[in-house]
Amino acid sequence: MTTKKLIFIILLVWIVLFFYANFFNTSKSSYFSYETLLKTFIIVFAGCFIIFAHRLYLHLKKKKDNN
Repeated sequence: MTTKKLIFIILLVWIVLFFYANFFNTSKSSYFSYETLLKTFIIVFAGCFIIFAHRLYLHLKKKKDNN
């Protein structure tokens, strides 16, 4: 599974959970609260950014070694 597919699946799951919390859940003490989803999104986005930056670093290092 490529990184792009993994990021797409994670974002799709996050969007589904966000709409679930937005439309179907009226409890304030729910696990799927706005704050929890926002924190989860920030953590996932940061993780994806770190993975992307690391892959870019490896790509540029490999390109530099070839020249």
